[in-house]
Amino acid sequence: MKKWKKRIYLFSLILIVAIVTCMFIFENNGNIKYKNEIKEEIYANDFVLSNELNYYSLISKNKENILLFWSSTCPHCNTVLEYLLSNDVYSRVLNKTLTVCIDSEINSAREISKKIPVYFDYDREILKDFECEHIPTLFIVSANGKLISKGDGGQESIELINEFIKKNK
Repeated sequence: MKKWKKRIYLFSLILIVAIVTCMFIFENNGNIKYKNEIKEEIYANDFVLSNELNYYSLISKNKENILLFWSSTCPHCNTVLEYLLSNDVYSRVLNKTLTVCIDSEINSAREISKKIPVYFDYDREILKDFECEHIPTLFIVSANGKLISKGDGGQESIELINEFIKKNK
């Protein structure tokens, strides 16, 4: 009889923990915070991409977006791009990603530009506007242009991509 009481007690305890965990998950659904959340109210500059396009015209409406600054000569940038373009990740960030390449020639990023939008920042003005201290730098941007989170370097950028995917299923 004592064995049954212990089993019932253990089962009850596990059930309570499961219920509390589920309540927490459902209560916070959609309100998941990013690890490197930007606390200030900062908005992305609406830079011009061409005569008819600007950044805000390309970002997904009612969704968060990824903005990645990179260079083809940077090994960490290439690691982030390879990860971003891997099959499992690419299908989840397609149409939600814009990249800004700081290379001085287009040929260096031609293959990447076939898969995701690439803007060339030859004079690095946009890089300066976003106050990027190094590359790669990845931002999560809201549909209205608010900078939500920032990842500096390869590892932080990949972690932020994973957070983005979890939050934007």
